[in-house]
Order: sequence, then structure tokens, then C-alpha cells
Amino acid sequence: MLKLKEEVPFEELEKYGFKKSEVQRCYVVSAELNKPRSVYDNVPCDISVWESDRTIQLGYSILSYGFNKMLNKLYDLITAGLVEKVDSKWRTLIVM
Repeated sequence: MLKLKEEVPFEELEKYGFKKSEVQRCYVVSAELNKPRSVYDNVPCDISVWESDRTIQLGYSILSYGFNKMLNKLYDLITAGLVEKVDSKWRTLIVM
């Protein structure tokens, strides 16, 4: 499991396109298309960084677009030294 390092402020994520969620206690970035190609393009892939335990989740479904874009975003966070690998916890994302 990946986690935002303790010494990294959440605001640092904004440099990578993340925005503070108005609904949940996390920072989120989603793949966005300028022009949807089909009806399935309304299911974006996203990354959430939870404020409670700083864990990082990749949310997607079989219909998601932008998966490679989000993998590149994760790679950017890793190479910038903002995240660390930790032992897996209970948190699991359920996709409907």
C-alpha cells in the first residue's frame, strides 16, 4: 500500500492536480477528457489520498477511462519522493 509521507503537507498534492474533496476528507485527482468519446466516458479513474491515515487509493471500474494517466500521476508522486510503501491495512475500495 502507498501512503503520503507524514512530513508532506496535503497542499503539496495541489501541484499535481489534486483538489480537496468537498464531500469526503481526502484529496482527489481524476482523469478528465476534453471531449467524451462514448457513453462510458463518464466513469473516470481517480486517485484519493485520505486525510485520516494518508493512504492512497486508485479508484476505477471496468468502464473507467484514464487508467494510464492515473498510473503516470502515481509515478510522479513516487519519483518526487512524496509517498512511501507501507504494510497493507484493512482499507479496500469497493467499486460498483
